[in-house]
Amino acid sequence: MNHPGEQTDEKCPECRKGLLVLTRRTEDFDFDAGDGIVVRAHAQNVPVKQCPKCGEEFFGPEAAHIRHDAVCVAMGYLTPTEYRRIREGLDWSQQELADLTGYGVATVSRAERGRQLPNRNYDKTLRALRDCPPYRDELAKQLVAPTQDQAAETVPGGDVAVSISVAHSEFTFRPRALSRERQAELSGRARSFRPSRPSRLQRV
Repeated sequence: MNHPGEQTDEKCPECRKGLLVLTRRTEDFDFDAGDGIVVRAHAQNVPVKQCPKCGEEFFGPEAAHIRHDAVCVAMGYLTPTEYRRIREGLDWSQQELADLTGYGVATVSRAERGRQLPNRNYDKTLRALRDCPPYRDELAKQLVAPTQDQAAETVPGGDVAVSISVAHSEFTFRPRALSRERQAELSGRARSFRPSRPSRLQRV
């Protein structure tokens, strides 16, 4: 379904003759997820600029984000906005989330910006942070330096290996050391975390 077009003052960069017309349309497309898996994605309100003279179409970052969200939904992932809201609800930086879960900060950043789909375990981890208070508390407890009683649980380098089952999947994390002040601060925030009600964003 296409919405009526709105003429812009932008000249077509291809033919340099027509003024681009902005329309929004619904798209259904196949996404190759690899390993022979192809999913059907449904994207709504995709902005498209088209030249009435030469017929060339142009897409910007907004269209790319809407299509990426559609792929996330089709794959059963959270969207980049949802990943960011979960982290911000805990008042953690991207680096702190990476340190606590064992993922690289680049993975966290790419997932929140929609640069690429994260792996399935990352999605499960963020869902657990949102939906499972004991899991959040367990991560917060690992911020505290290990005692003698915990020595048997440490791994080379002084980290504490944390294993927890979420949705029938086992995850092992090795958080990095933080200052005592930051440990206490993050521990308190994890205990008081309340997921915010999602806004009425249009889902695709």
